[in-house]
Amino acid sequence: MQVDPNSILKVDLGEDDDAGSPSVHQILGTPQKKPGVNGAGGRSDAPIPPANDKSIGSMMGQLIPNAAKNLFGEIAEISLEYQYDQLAKACNNFEKSRLLGAGAAGSVYRGTLSGGTEVAIKELVDQGGLEGFEDEVQMLSRFRHPNVVTLFGWGARGKMKYLIYEVLLGGDLQVKLKKCQARKDGEKPQPFTWEERLRVALDSAAGLSHMVNSSPMAFHRDIKSANILLCESGAAKIADFGLAGLVQNESSRQLSVKTVSGTPGYACATYIQTRVVTESSEVYSFGIVLLELLTNRPPALVGPEGDMIYPLLQAVQPAAPGAHDRILANLDPQARWPQHIVDDFADLALSCVDLKPERRPSYENIVRTLRRLSHGQGELNMMNTDQRQEQVTQDRRGHGGYQASSAPTAYNARHNGLKAY
Repeated sequence: MQVDPNSILKVDLGEDDDAGSPSVHQILGTPQKKPGVNGAGGRSDAPIPPANDKSIGSMMGQLIPNAAKNLFGEIAEISLEYQYDQLAKACNNFEKSRLLGAGAAGSVYRGTLSGGTEVAIKELVDQGGLEGFEDEVQMLSRFRHPNVVTLFGWGARGKMKYLIYEVLLGGDLQVKLKKCQARKDGEKPQPFTWEERLRVALDSAAGLSHMVNSSPMAFHRDIKSANILLCESGAAKIADFGLAGLVQNESSRQLSVKTVSGTPGYACATYIQTRVVTESSEVYSFGIVLLELLTNRPPALVGPEGDMIYPLLQAVQPAAPGAHDRILANLDPQARWPQHIVDDFADLALSCVDLKPERRPSYENIVRTLRRLSHGQGELNMMNTDQRQEQVTQDRRGHGGYQASSAPTAYNARHNGLKAY
């Protein structure tokens, strides 16, 4: 039985000691340098304050506004605080019928505030401090974008902490992909078309691009399909900013961290080795999401003997010749990608996971390419082969070159006939 590693947040991203299964470095062909990563989880770069008489854990379950203001520092000034009674009433005392989802970090309930506003209330498991919780409030109070989840406010009671978001009833991308797979119980898979997947890619890229191009620059640090939430309309928004960090020195455009945190299968090998977050390391994680949208294969799983396996990278082998063709051979049939779209989408995904960080595209160029694919489909269909080749050549120049893509002659051959995969 295989266990989804996403059920365990911030696990050790170090080397896999099981010689029986290939490590991520073996698959990618990167040096196996031991970074000394620990698996303690959480944000160890922020010290946990010692407990004392005024700690939030000793408030006897009561909210004391002035004390809470002091304990929670800046967040009481920048974000709306909800009283526990308001939150309990909104979701009928957190009854099970209101549960939207649950994980290692806590549970999410659907609620209705006084006045009729529907919200998602995240009840957080106590981690022994405010790190993560405080970071998320500060981050989402600072960054506003149509493709970044909206935070309405926060609350606290005793050791429990709460985050109140807009409610997104489409679930997360990881679940959406699972539901469109063939079911063992005979139930029909739910549709998830290539148009819907392309929109998810564009929306999430736009949200992440906004963060890295803002001042100060911000990094998410845990980009994965489970952290992309969907509206009922199909729009996508980036969520879960508990690990996010701000770049205070704008000239450096990078963030050094004491502990590598994230999710196996998504983290960039360079980031794991150096503990330095950059736009290119974030782009790598997003590239894995793009490969998920194409193939619907999980980036990482815990095997039956507890060893980590990487089904997505093992199938695609992005660093080896022929990666483009391997993507086409492993496409999710439920999507029915048109050939002229999937070729460019696959090339973009491969450029994002290029072994050399300097060859990966910027988020700005990723958004530009996905927008062209999304909104310029009609124009692309009208182009002849030479015109399409010129358009893609321009995109590749903007990306710094698709090093893993097929040669131009192969590209022309692919586009002579337009079909759906």
